[in-house]
Amino acid sequence: MKNLIKKIAIATFITLSMSQAMAQSSLSFGIQPIVGSRGVGADLIFGVNEYFKFRLGATQLNYNYQTTHQYTDANQNSYNFDVNMNIKGGNHLLLDVHPFAGKFKITTGLYSMNNGFNASANPTGSSIVFNGTTYTINDVQKVQADIEWKNRKPYIGLGFDGYVGNSGLFFASDFGVIVGAPTNKVTITCSANPTPGFDCAQANRDAQAEFDQEFTKNKKYLKYYPVIQIGIGYKF
Repeated sequence: MKNLIKKIAIATFITLSMSQAMAQSSLSFGIQPIVGSRGVGADLIFGVNEYFKFRLGATQLNYNYQTTHQYTDANQNSYNFDVNMNIKGGNHLLLDVHPFAGKFKITTGLYSMNNGFNASANPTGSSIVFNGTTYTINDVQKVQADIEWKNRKPYIGLGFDGYVGNSGLFFASDFGVIVGAPTNKVTITCSANPTPGFDCAQANRDAQAEFDQEFTKNKKYLKYYPVIQIGIGYKF
């Protein structure tokens, strides 16, 4: 009962605050070039009043990084995976809430994501193990793993800007995270002349199950993408 009363009180407070803020509506418009961990771009700013404003923007980034990662299977066979990482910019729609009608803001919204890792290896030796099943190198010629962050993901962050209560130039900053776990897929290239009884589809399922186990262990570290950016804008 106490929790219910508390929730009703909070909802009432928020509703009254928003109603008061909307009643004081003073529409404004601005533009803000930005640079940061999502690349270089710009925001169009639509101010509702001194408490709320929307930002619609996009950034451009095309970062590529290549490295080599060693993987060891259950039989202690080691393989070198060629890893390629791609990080790109995208568009976003954000809501800035200025709770004190000042420079401090709390931001939420959506970011489009188009990032990914892909790793490929040509197994060496005589065999490779997936999900407890041993396959010969004659049957499994190549393994590729893909991890991707796609579509729109929610964002939450804090920041400061001088948009509220001023006209002309202002400085802005944002610090937050985009939240959303990536997807993963493993693909095996099977031999054109496999060993009798070899099942390529089953080998792919076993490889996916093996990778899923490793992916689950590290998924919590891949769930958050940091956003750090600054900008200099102009309010008309």
